[in-house]
Amino acid sequence: MSIFPTPNASNSRDESELVQTIVEDISKFDLNQMPLLVAEDVVGINSRVEDVLKSSNIESNDDISIVGIYGLGGVGKTTIAKAIYDRISYRFEAKIFLENVRENSITKGIIHLQETLLSEISRSKNLKVHNIYSGTNMIIKNLCRKRVLIILDDVDNLDQIRKLLGKCNWCSSGSRISMTTREKCLIDTIGNGVSTYQVKELDENESIELLSKHAFRSNKPNEDYLELVNQVIHYAKGLPLALVVMGTDLYGRTKLEWEILLNKYKNILSGDIQKILQISYDGLDQTEKHIFLDIACFFKGYSYYEVVDILDACDLYLVLGIQKLIDKCLLNEGKILWMHDLLQQMGREIVRQESEGNPGQRSRLCNYEEALDVLTEDMGSDKIRGIMLRSPESKSTMVQLEAQIFRKMKNLRFLIIHNVHFLEHGGLEYLSNGLRLLDWDTYPFSSLPSSFCPKKLVVLRMPRNRIEEPLKQIRALEFVTLMDFRCCPFIRKTPDLSMCPNIKDLLLTGCENLVEIENSVGRFERLLVGEVYGLLFGLRTYQRNSYLMANSYFQGMWRLIDSHCAILWEAFPNMFFQA
Repeated sequence: MSIFPTPNASNSRDESELVQTIVEDISKFDLNQMPLLVAEDVVGINSRVEDVLKSSNIESNDDISIVGIYGLGGVGKTTIAKAIYDRISYRFEAKIFLENVRENSITKGIIHLQETLLSEISRSKNLKVHNIYSGTNMIIKNLCRKRVLIILDDVDNLDQIRKLLGKCNWCSSGSRISMTTREKCLIDTIGNGVSTYQVKELDENESIELLSKHAFRSNKPNEDYLELVNQVIHYAKGLPLALVVMGTDLYGRTKLEWEILLNKYKNILSGDIQKILQISYDGLDQTEKHIFLDIACFFKGYSYYEVVDILDACDLYLVLGIQKLIDKCLLNEGKILWMHDLLQQMGREIVRQESEGNPGQRSRLCNYEEALDVLTEDMGSDKIRGIMLRSPESKSTMVQLEAQIFRKMKNLRFLIIHNVHFLEHGGLEYLSNGLRLLDWDTYPFSSLPSSFCPKKLVVLRMPRNRIEEPLKQIRALEFVTLMDFRCCPFIRKTPDLSMCPNIKDLLLTGCENLVEIENSVGRFERLLVGEVYGLLFGLRTYQRNSYLMANSYFQGMWRLIDSHCAILWEAFPNMFFQA
């Protein structure tokens, strides 16, 4: 005999409704408590989570804490945020991890995100939002009396935050709001009291462990692969995304296959990595994209101020543009412009895709083989904005070019040639009048051609070359701010600066035979001879019968002193002792 009563139609309906109610209540509770289950193979997560929790003062119930987690794409922001949610969500009455805000606000709309947030924090699936304004009010009304944990993942503009959370000032004491973003400036615009945490790349040991988990399914690498592992670590530069993608790709492969894939990675960025990194680039306006690509192709490692001078002359809004790149974690902040190697490769890949089959139709040439082909095969076009021809060989490469090779490149702005010798002037007289930078290491001739006249040149770098009179027969260089003729053994006299009214830096260290300062050098109040001590040491090699030259030289130094220039004072006694 059954211990359960035989149901009739009436109580059967009542019981089924009761069961459904119980199931719904249990489902709400379980789903609300369900962890996000951060993958077990994550490396370096605990220390980073602890750092964020310290900044959010999680134990306090006396205030509302807002934390912004920022960093470049693929560095692990979302993973850290998920780990934080798993660790502390049990402390809160209402909680939600709202994933992919940037993407979902485009594909599904803000109202969908508002409904998702409401359904989680109110534990009700029946709430409908009719418009964005009412949706924001409904969220505030439902949460204003609760201690909440809200994590917004991958936000990219303040409007998303405002429509989802209002001004973030309505939560009960002890509430915690966190968001991940690629844009530090977005966090700064929220208001006072917002703390920030920048996610740094993995260190070498962490990188090896993460790669090993994916490439060898172990915490340590196979000893036979150590050299190849080090190459991967050097390439990835601590970016977790790159280590995971490459480790997965390399799993189970032979050493020869590793070598083949490594060469491929160095030439063409993995599509998965390119896609993630390029999201930040796609959010730039056209001017900012130009600035990013110029830095990625030519100016990584250059002085901030030098690049500002060069690119400002190209009618780009440099200071604001560079700050935007820093805010979006596409560029490191500092006096030297620097970006992650994979961001640089991403930028160069964007340029390569402009014309995959014909490099002469691209805007920038920075791959040595492709740049050499364009120049030697006369494939240049007016699309080319900049060329970097830097030989990877330890010895200088000798190159024969057509005399008129630059005639077609009417929009050329930057020309960088390192460790390459042209067998003739290579058509410098045909360089664009719009050229802003000429950086030619080991220039093989004694002078520039007399017809060379880039009217808008800003920086002239020609160190370690055979040039004797740098500006001989060159007409006015009105916009030049820096000239670099370091380690040029045939220069005996400083260049005539009367044609350079805006010069700020003149670099002449290592010019061992330099013994005379041209009168114009001391006339410019704005002139900063940043390395004038090279002139002083250079004079030591002059013969004793040059005492009059020393007197003239000393007078030139006084003109420089009067012009507020930097002088290495201790060099003076040595100079006169040698004379």
